[in-house]
Amino acid sequence: MLANYGVNTFDGNPDAQVLGTNPVYVFTGGLVQEGSWLRFMPEDPYQFFDNFDDLNPMPLQPGRTWMEIPRAIDDVVAWEGPDGEVTSNGSGGTDDAEGSDEADADG
Repeated sequence: MLANYGVNTFDGNPDAQVLGTNPVYVFTGGLVQEGSWLRFMPEDPYQFFDNFDDLNPMPLQPGRTWMEIPRAIDDVVAWEGPDGEVTSNGSGGTDDAEGSDEADADG
């Protein structure tokens, strides 16, 4: 789940901007699904879609789900496919650090 980062006004630390939308990469069952996340209000849950044309939800496996929240820049997320080929994102952006968070998926 890529995000843009700003500066926390209280302590000056990096602050993930987790309202709006950005690319998401879901690693599950040995596969990578590429899509986008949406969240417009702080009390809203994160929603993951395969594309914005059809708004097909991206399923998460039941149980505990770990979320990494790297900055939305090119080549910040990379993975190796079953054929050994390395793939990376090309989302674009201007920042270069990462954070993480944990959430439960009930679905």
